[in-house]
Amino acid sequence: MSFNQLNGSGVNHSYLEDSGVYLGTKQNQPVNHTLRPPRILYKTVSSATPIYHLPRCIVGIEHSNGIFPSPLYNRMRDQNYLYQCYEILHKIGEGSFGTVYKVRSKEDNRLYAVKIFKEPFRNKTHRKQVLEEVMRHQQLSKHPNIVSMYQAWEDEGYLFILLELCETSLEIYSQENHNVSESMVWDILLDMLHAVKHIHDMNLLHLDIKLGNILLGRDGSFKLSDFGLIVDISEVRDPKEVVEGDSKYLAPEVMQGTFTKAADIFSLGISVLEIACDLVLPGCGEEWHHLRQDKIPQVQTARLSTELVQVITAMMTQDFRHRPTADDILRSPFIQKKMKLRKLMKFLRCLRYLGKNLLSLGFYPVSQLMRLWTRLRTVLFGNRQIIKASTPTRSPINLKIPGIGHSTPILGTSENNLLDFSANRSMLGQSRSNLRPRDQQNIVSQKVIFARRRLCYNSSDSE
Repeated sequence: MSFNQLNGSGVNHSYLEDSGVYLGTKQNQPVNHTLRPPRILYKTVSSATPIYHLPRCIVGIEHSNGIFPSPLYNRMRDQNYLYQCYEILHKIGEGSFGTVYKVRSKEDNRLYAVKIFKEPFRNKTHRKQVLEEVMRHQQLSKHPNIVSMYQAWEDEGYLFILLELCETSLEIYSQENHNVSESMVWDILLDMLHAVKHIHDMNLLHLDIKLGNILLGRDGSFKLSDFGLIVDISEVRDPKEVVEGDSKYLAPEVMQGTFTKAADIFSLGISVLEIACDLVLPGCGEEWHHLRQDKIPQVQTARLSTELVQVITAMMTQDFRHRPTADDILRSPFIQKKMKLRKLMKFLRCLRYLGKNLLSLGFYPVSQLMRLWTRLRTVLFGNRQIIKASTPTRSPINLKIPGIGHSTPILGTSENNLLDFSANRSMLGQSRSNLRPRDQQNIVSQKVIFARRRLCYNSSDSE
């Protein structure tokens, strides 16, 4: 079954098909944001003892001999490069391979995230393998939906990676917010599809896509992180050497030692299902197998749109040969329409932000931009996005215009018309402050002419 053939008719609408197991939703869990800073990873020596070891740069700006050019680093001090050049603020998270901290650079005062590996290099082979993974991440980080890597260095056998600082992970966000909107779910899916496509185009596999590795960037986009398990498909490797990711997100074929690009598609699909339905994914057992047998729990997905359920179902197809690729999903007509609408909304938000700033400076033409924004939003989403449910029903108001024998109905309520009139008065006052004295005199003269005509009409009607 291909992605374009899905119609959503094969989805069970009760519990998991042929099972009485119900997947529970997430509960509020306390999150500790104030953990203590790290300890020094190697023993310090007396300040009187000179230290001749220098940190060696792996990725980033460096001298020809591979040593960092930072003027803050003093080789004679008993602190490593991280402590001398960065201020450690607090702990962000911890994984099986390393710990991530929020730091501030003492040079440019910018905020970063630094990942410190827990164990030193075991031998030359292990060191070469880890450094190859770091170089792959550095190549991938040029994509806007992948966490950027700025520097990586080796210090006393330990690896340090300086990364882009993000707001939070989707794992933490889903624990604190249990009603994620579908529009946000679509944003997550589209951003991650672009990230996965970029990785697959370079013939690489991530193999650890999960909510904990999807981060919310400070620019509002979603970014993929943690490339510790990345695999190069072009390299022939023993499947036993490949480290598997979290079992809750693993594709079924990975358990048999089959590693393809479809494994990342499955992991992304079940991650989207988790955050869209606020599920607690099982790590093993009967529920784990049901989710990998084309049995999507429709009790939780009933509130989702048919299109989103179809995409998730296709990405979680049991047979990996029938799963769509990231290219297939992004080229589908519905996703293309979603992406165009998303770009348009981003442009309109930028236009609205620009208009508000210019309006605060007293520029009158900006009011026209605001009216254009309102009209476009009405065309795209209808009146229900602008008018609240509590707004009274609009009824025609018959206004008789002097000199015309019939009445002209105007849609609106007296309250809304009064508000619109007040808004126009305030906008007119702002525009009037930007006019030259001669233009103001012309407006006054036009008002006098209009008032005289109105008096003539009233007198003729009274006669």
